[in-house]
Amino acid sequence: MNRLAIRTGELKEAAHIIKSQLPHANRIWISSMISQNIGSDASHLVQDIRHAEVSGCRCGTTWPRSWRLTLTM
Repeated sequence: MNRLAIRTGELKEAAHIIKSQLPHANRIWISSMISQNIGSDASHLVQDIRHAEVSGCRCGTTWPRSWRLTLTM
């Protein structure tokens, strides 16, 4: 089994654990998860993939519109 397959299983298990704890509303635990930014990399991955599928672009741009027009001409 390769590393990515192992990591995929771990992420699924972590998501299951987090989801199962939400109904208990343990503020300290939830606050800790948020302050440690648990899952932010996975969240960004999902957002990037959704953006690419919807827009056809790899990522949004922070460049002003006039710069983009200049670069494409």
